[in-house]
Formats: sequence, structure tokens, C-alpha cells
Amino acid sequence: MARPETLVAEGNARADGGISDRDLHVYRHDLLTPLGNVRGVARLLAHINSPDLLPGFMQVTRDLDDASRDVLDVIDALTASQERAA
Repeated sequence: MARPETLVAEGNARADGGISDRDLHVYRHDLLTPLGNVRGVARLLAHINSPDLLPGFMQVTRDLDDASRDVLDVIDALTASQERAA
């Protein structure tokens, strides 16, 4: 399976048939797995209730969760329609 940066560099990404549906599924999974881990940690951190937390800690954890949701939206926009069509 070709690496994504190779496909982009060669200019033969999905538009030219360079990424099969299977490869797209693999890339999507490879992106969603660590993103899910980040979101899980952010959600766990948001439930910490301690007076020893640094100021702004809760806002940073909310920002992390919001940013991970934004990335999830981008991944979905780039791949979900192809996933459903397969």
C-alpha cells in the first residue's frame, strides 16, 4: 500500500484512481484510532475535579476536545462519502 505522502507527491491521489476504497478505509482507520485516543483522554481530563489544578486547565481540556471534534469533521468530510459509496 502506498503511503499518503507518496500519493500526494506524485499527484495521483483518489481523483486519479491512486487510492483504492480499501486503502481509503485503512487511512481513515489510521487517522481515527489515535484521534479517538486523544478525545478519550480529553474527556477523562475534563472530569478531574481537584483544587490543585492549574488555572485554565479545564479550558485547555475543552479546547482539546473541540479541536479533536474539528479534525473528526474534516476526516469525515474527506472520507465518509467514499466509505458510504463503497
